[in-house]
Amino acid sequence: MILLHDIAWPYGRRDLYYDPDTIPPEHRQPWAKRGMSPTEAELLSSGGINAHLCNAVREGGPRNGVLTAVEDYLAETEARYLFVRIPAVFGLAILLPEPLAQRQPELEQRAKVWAVPETERFIDRMEMARIAMLAGMGG
Repeated sequence: MILLHDIAWPYGRRDLYYDPDTIPPEHRQPWAKRGMSPTEAELLSSGGINAHLCNAVREGGPRNGVLTAVEDYLAETEARYLFVRIPAVFGLAILLPEPLAQRQPELEQRAKVWAVPETERFIDRMEMARIAMLAGMGG
């Protein structure tokens, strides 16, 4: 079983580089040390979340972000997984290999509890409200 963090905003669809020089240029998005807002695809000119980090300039697009990488992997691999996305606290993904799920059905049942579309939408809305408060955008 594989657990991955940061599959929701802000790094689900945007790369973060702790040391950009270690990433070959052809595999690196344009980046800047500027902050982000969940309401803007581009980095902000001032303020925002994680302004001290090296963030991809633009959110979205190919090969940009943790969730994008997971989706690309799942599209390319021959291995079969149950993919569960929990969008709370910047997001958690569960990749449960089908052979493991077949050997341990109770593990599959526990993962599938989170794979209900209504539950995912509710958690996603709560997470965006939490982020808005963190960013000082709350009412």
